Amino acid sequence: MRIIRRLIVLLLGLVAIVYFAENRAVVEFVWAPEIAFLPEPFASGRSVSMPLFLVVFSSLCLGLLLASAGLLSDSAGSRMTVRRQKKQIGKLEKELDAARGEAAELVAKTDEGAQRALQAENAEREATRRAADAERRAEEAGALLPAPEESGDAAASDTEGDNGEEAAPKE
Repeated sequence: MRIIRRLIVLLLGLVAIVYFAENRAVVEFVWAPEIAFLPEPFASGRSVSMPLFLVVFSSLCLGLLLASAGLLSDSAGSRMTVRRQKKQIGKLEKELDAARGEAAELVAKTDEGAQRALQAENAEREATRRAADAERRAEEAGALLPAPEESGDAAASDTEGDNGEEAAPKE
């Protein structure tokens, strides 16, 4: 791409040199024409003698300057808008960072609460499992014991303790 651009500039330079060399004739450039109804210092025409290529070259330079000034004035509004938007983006990024910080704090608190709830749930499951194991062991222990004979009050008095609780069977 750079090579193509250089070739185009070189070609335009060669065309300009040939054009300027061919148009060396001196011309009268009138920059203030004679106007009959103006007072004397302004009524007479003002002109300059110069080569034609110089007139063309100065016209190109003047056009380039005017176009640059026009582009500069048009882009001034755009640059102000971009500058204003950059400031606004900076403010919004600060707000976003603050919101992310708050969100991180909330997530941390929520994570702590969720961990506590999970620990409580696990503890409840463990307690339920232990209670079920104890119940199962008690049932197994009860199945291993011989069933008490129901032959009257004597059998009942053998298995009861002093305070009315069941005592271990006598062997």
